[in-house]
Amino acid sequence: MASTLSILSFCSLLVLALVLVQSTHSAIIPEPKNSIAKHTPHPSSSHLTYIVQTNHLAKPSKFTTLDHWYTSMVPTTSSRILYTYGTVIHGFAVRLTDGEARRMSAVPGVTRVYKDRVYHTQTTRSPWFMGLHDDFGAWPDTDFGDGIIIGIVDTGIWPKRASFNDTGLGPVRATWRGKCVDAEGFNATLLCNNKLVGAKSFTVNLPVLECDDPSPRDHMGHGTHVASTAAGAEVPVKLHALGCVG
Repeated sequence: MASTLSILSFCSLLVLALVLVQSTHSAIIPEPKNSIAKHTPHPSSSHLTYIVQTNHLAKPSKFTTLDHWYTSMVPTTSSRILYTYGTVIHGFAVRLTDGEARRMSAVPGVTRVYKDRVYHTQTTRSPWFMGLHDDFGAWPDTDFGDGIIIGIVDTGIWPKRASFNDTGLGPVRATWRGKCVDAEGFNATLLCNNKLVGAKSFTVNLPVLECDDPSPRDHMGHGTHVASTAAGAEVPVKLHALGCVG
C-alpha cells in the first residue's frame, strides 16, 4: 500500500483511542475478560491507575482552571494526578483504591472512570481478520490510501520489518512538517525512509512505568502491529508444503 506513516513513541499511561460518547451518568467501566495483565500496585498500598473522564463544560465557576478542578477531586493524602488530557477527551489519570474510584465516579462532572489495563493482540493477520481484500471493498475503493500520512502514538516502531519497505514510493509530499529524530540506538537516516517518514520518542516520567529506552524503537510489538496494519506495505505470505503420516 502507498500510505506512509509517522510514529510517535511514548512511555506513559495508555491513551484511550476511542470516540467516547458523552454521558449524563457516571460509571466505572468493568474489567474486560481479555484483560490479563495489570499494573503492579504501589508497594505500600492497593492503589491502581485510573483514567477519569470529565465533562469539561461542567467545571464549577469557583475553579479558575480545569487543573484546579481536577486537583480538588483527588484525595491528596494518598493520591496525585499523574497526567491530564485535553484533546481527544478531558480528564486525568490518577492512582486510586477501588473505593476511591467508586466515589470518584459519583463526583458531579465525572462521566467515566476507567481502570488502566493492558490489552493483548488477538491476531497477527489483521487484514484477514477485518475482512479486507485487495480486489474489492475499502482498500481498492480508496486507492489503498495513496499519499495519506498516518500518525500513530503507540509503543514505537520496528523499522526493519518488511511492512515498512518503501519500494515504489516517491518522496513524501512537501506539506509534511514532521521528521525522524535521531536517538540512542535509532539512526533516523538509516531507519526512516519514504514509508516511515516520522519517528520521535516522548518520554513521561511516571512511577507506574519504566522508560529505559529513549528511542522510538518498539520493544513491545504493539506499535509495530498497529502501524503495519494501518499503513504497512504488502508482504507476500510464505506457504510451506507439509507431509503428514496419518
